[in-house]
Amino acid sequence: MMRVIPVILACLAVMLPLLGSQVLFFPAAWGQALAFRILVSLCLVFALFQIRQWPDFLARLVQAKSVLIPLGSFATILLLALLFSEDRYMSFWGLPTRAWGIAQLIPLFLFALFVFLFLRKTDWKWVWGSALAAGLAMALVALSQQQGWFSDALVQYPRPPGTLGNSIFLGMYLLSLTLIAFSFAFANIGNPESRRGKGFFRLLLTAISAILAGGVLLSLSRGALFGLGAGLLFFFALFPGKSRIPRFFTLFLLVGGIALFLFINAAPNPFPEFPLASNMWDRLQSENLLDQARILGWQSVLQGVAEKPFLGYGPYNSFIPFNAHFNPVLTEVTGSTGYWDTAHNEFLDILAGSGALGLLAYLGFLGALLWQLEKAKRRNPNQKFLLHGMQTALVGQHVALLFFPNTFATSLIFFLAIGYSLSLISKPLIHADIKPTQANPHKSAVSALICVLLIFFNWQITLVPLFINGDINRASILAESNKCEPALALGEQTLQQGTFINYYSRLKYVDLISACMGRAKTNVLELSGKAVASLQKEVAVRPKEPRTWILLGGYTNNLAAATKNESEKLALLDQARNAFEKAYVLSPKRPELFAEWANTELLAGDLAAAKEKTTRCLLLDGNYSFCWFQLALEKAKTGDNAGAMRDLNQFENAKGRYELQGEGKVLQMAQAFTSAKEKPYEELAKLYLALTKIRPNNPQYFASLAAAYRELGQYLNARDTARIVAKLQPENQQAVDQFLQTLPPQYR
Repeated sequence: MMRVIPVILACLAVMLPLLGSQVLFFPAAWGQALAFRILVSLCLVFALFQIRQWPDFLARLVQAKSVLIPLGSFATILLLALLFSEDRYMSFWGLPTRAWGIAQLIPLFLFALFVFLFLRKTDWKWVWGSALAAGLAMALVALSQQQGWFSDALVQYPRPPGTLGNSIFLGMYLLSLTLIAFSFAFANIGNPESRRGKGFFRLLLTAISAILAGGVLLSLSRGALFGLGAGLLFFFALFPGKSRIPRFFTLFLLVGGIALFLFINAAPNPFPEFPLASNMWDRLQSENLLDQARILGWQSVLQGVAEKPFLGYGPYNSFIPFNAHFNPVLTEVTGSTGYWDTAHNEFLDILAGSGALGLLAYLGFLGALLWQLEKAKRRNPNQKFLLHGMQTALVGQHVALLFFPNTFATSLIFFLAIGYSLSLISKPLIHADIKPTQANPHKSAVSALICVLLIFFNWQITLVPLFINGDINRASILAESNKCEPALALGEQTLQQGTFINYYSRLKYVDLISACMGRAKTNVLELSGKAVASLQKEVAVRPKEPRTWILLGGYTNNLAAATKNESEKLALLDQARNAFEKAYVLSPKRPELFAEWANTELLAGDLAAAKEKTTRCLLLDGNYSFCWFQLALEKAKTGDNAGAMRDLNQFENAKGRYELQGEGKVLQMAQAFTSAKEKPYEELAKLYLALTKIRPNNPQYFASLAAAYRELGQYLNARDTARIVAKLQPENQQAVDQFLQTLPPQYR
């Protein structure tokens, strides 16, 4: 019975990528990583009660020292980089959005050692069988999502994420399993004794690898396809044995791949009616093969690495050099603000996080592992195809990692492969069976104490954060359903728990405030005050994140705009400037920084300073709609309506939306136009329409919109809008009736 426990624990662990829930286990990697942490704790408890075998385990560790020493060196440099990290919170704990951090990495290291030490040769087939079964289930989920099957339970995606939350991670995860299944199909091809009766399983494994490869295609991930191609080329080009057939396959893959690439780039898309094939055809065009965004991101990170080349900025802190050398062209390429937390290249992330020392240590470990697998081929020719298969999986995965980082599911397969590789290059356990330890009061007491500590650890560090995150997700769902009052109440409740997840709780609470601003009964001033209080705590924990400083400055602007006390207003504006100055030091080329900063100066009445900030914003990104709106607002406040209208045309050309500018700015623009002699009613109608979307419960905005419609001659819209005012404010029915009397009779 004792021998089965490690197998069960390992099988459960490799099935975790299938774990998913919109509430409790979202983001997917976070929920899976926390569940994995509990399983690893159970593995440690089991190991504690195997004290009799510890001498055997130590002997096995010594056998694998040629790999474990480089791995330990890499781990040591990571810890050293953590000690000098510029953002220790991110380096150690990470955020649920990615489930990175040393705290998530330690259980993976322990898991690799556990499966290496406790799984026997015959146990591995069950573990890998479970992993491949999970991969098949994942591929089926992805296919269902892509085709729209079970639409009541699964959302349809053009690029399905499976249960991993991201199509790129899906491709990466299935890539590793594809190469492993393909390699297992050839595992004993050179051993006559092992080939007997294996034909069916070889055929089955080949079919499984084909299905998993189909899942990689569904992900439309070019990096995963490159990894798959590189893995297959490695497998056939360096195939053990004297047969020429693998060399033929190598030539076929190379020539066929080049010919297919040339054909795709020369011929028109022949699959316009088939979305999957059409999308893949477009993504493999030469101009799309390496997207500009990644190249710009890599350049930014590399510039930062040159400033801290030895130990880097701390593990998982690629965002620091990226922000410091941010290229605003990225916002034009991606259409987003471009706040990256990764270089989208695992090797660059290691270089940025732990410097050249960390990258060299990692490459040294990877090289040692591949070399020991190569040496094991000579010692054990009967397993040379299996050993070659593990090399193939490692090579294919790391080629794919040139284009994106690891997530929990891909890291899990990687560390499982490490444990398996160690077992292949080491001798088996001296004792054939795992035996329970003999009774020893002292050892039992120590083991019991450690078990109690593990229970406390899992409650405080795993279960409590898991439940808090579940409440955060429930609050987000409520906000999306326009139930802002209970959403904000639940969000505030998550802030009361004193755990390491508090930073994330406050971050999501500010997101709730942003989503509910204008829709909740709580006024904008009070919500802005709560946002400022949360963000002040955020910047104290992670002062290197420029986006938080920009948000802090923006919400402080809201407070300054609403206060009636002049001295208080000036103090708040100084606080906003201080926040923007902090953000500028961290990321000096952010257009949104100058857009918000210009609003501070506008509120202070310094039009020259406001114009200077807006101009800098547009010099960084001439298509940044927020800056065009800000420039129009500055001109409207000086009475230059013609100039303001020209800038608003640029704003609309940049695909700007009034409702995204914030209630304060839109209202200021509307008030400036209203005070003009010649009122631009068409623009006023757009502005007040946006205000009704921002604040759907404000009757004054609907009244102003109705008046604008009337002046434009849109009497039907004016009547319908006026009736909304009556519904929102029944006590003003008489005023609404008087307004309706000013409309032509047929529209009253």
